[in-house]
Amino acid sequence: MYKVLLEFNEEQQQLHYNSIKNNVPETKENENGWKTLNVCENMHYAQLFADFLHVQYLENRKASFIELKKTVDNLNKFLSVIYRIHNINQ
Repeated sequence: MYKVLLEFNEEQQQLHYNSIKNNVPETKENENGWKTLNVCENMHYAQLFADFLHVQYLENRKASFIELKKTVDNLNKFLSVIYRIHNINQ
């Protein structure tokens, strides 16, 4: 299993997956207009975040990196709480 950087290019309004193997991103991070939104545990999680962002923002209008980053950070906080609650109740 390998981690994945979920990156966004504000000019192109596109999301991009950048695999991390042996702690090294496949393509250099934060270059050519791409900026890292999130470090995901695997491709499945990266795709879930990307799908959410696409439906929430990119389908309907132009989005900024800052608003997508804030959304991803809030989702991570929310999921962290859910994870802790789930593990406490087991």
